[in-house]
Amino acid sequence: TQVLIQTIDARKKWLEDLRGLWNSFGAIEDVDLKTFKNCFSDVRIQILFRHLGIDVGSDDAEGLFRLLDFDGSGTIELEEFFTGLQMLHGPAKNIDIARI
Repeated sequence: TQVLIQTIDARKKWLEDLRGLWNSFGAIEDVDLKTFKNCFSDVRIQILFRHLGIDVGSDDAEGLFRLLDFDGSGTIELEEFFTGLQMLHGPAKNIDIARI
């Protein structure tokens, strides 16, 4: 039972950190490619991604954006952001696989 509680607590913390990352984009509803790339040039944003277990660099910004833009609208909404990053959570190899 204690392990389950720790797992749930860790998941809650990860989701809170993910929300903080979203807020760092300055977005209320959605983020466009230009904003995403501009934010990604900030090393602090890259560190936040790594802290969440998603190892990407500024060269990966556009590719990551395209992966997260599920509906192809040219913007990433909060739900797409959360869902996509949950799917990519883990080592960089997951991102590489998703690109294929």
